[in-house]
Amino acid sequence: MFEDVADTALWVAAYRARESSRPDALFRDPWAERLAGDRGKQLAREVDGSASFEWSIVVRTRVIDELLRDAIAAGADTVVNLGAGMDTRPYRLDLPRALRWVEVDAPKIIELKEQRLPANEVRCQLERVTLDLSSGAARKGFLGRLRCDHVVVLTEGVIAYLENDAVSELARDLRGHPSIRRWIVDYMSPMLRRKMRNRRRFQRDFRSAPFRFEPNDWHEHFEKAGWRLVSMHYLAEAGERLGRPLPLPLPLRIVRPLLPRRAKDEMGHMLGHAVLVPC
Repeated sequence: MFEDVADTALWVAAYRARESSRPDALFRDPWAERLAGDRGKQLAREVDGSASFEWSIVVRTRVIDELLRDAIAAGADTVVNLGAGMDTRPYRLDLPRALRWVEVDAPKIIELKEQRLPANEVRCQLERVTLDLSSGAARKGFLGRLRCDHVVVLTEGVIAYLENDAVSELARDLRGHPSIRRWIVDYMSPMLRRKMRNRRRFQRDFRSAPFRFEPNDWHEHFEKAGWRLVSMHYLAEAGERLGRPLPLPLPLRIVRPLLPRRAKDEMGHMLGHAVLVPC
């Protein structure tokens, strides 16, 4: 299904485009459809678990929008979006004109965005940097050149594709930069990781873009690399708040009220976004 990780960026953009066409949309992204293209639309139709993925991507988009606004309100003057994919927040969010926004991704992604997005509609000071995030030397070089006072880093849908050691190296590199004050990062529970491993069609669809990050203890993994959790924002809880509840099969919707509290918490805490700060 996916030819490489870059395909997932088109796929995500297609879900944002579909959300934007709804009368009750949680956000409007008029650029998502042109970024997704035919390939992204095909993937959004055919990938295993499409409805669940669409829900999670839509809700996570809104959650991250809110977390970035909070960080900017708290004084962040620079957003660094590592593995930015087809993100369009510099175009669609109401941002301070002086805000610096740095998108980092592979040349293929950067070139496509520059072709399909209008340069004159950016709402802040946007820079794009081509970089192989898996290269420690290249990453350290980029961070060494980053001059700013108060940075929030975003890795949206990125670390799932990295090996445990690579996530640790990235975390230590970010921790070493004195201006990075917050890091917004994905969370996936062990239960959900096991569920995905056991789905054959999921493994087939994501064969060329496999999920690799599987720490024994998610919180400890980041703490050892110098990062402390200050808040966790679970998508199921956000979906309830936003009027977009987690889509469950009918049998599970029926029995869910009867489940013990621990089981309900496990279901509600499968996916989220953490705000980390340096220890």
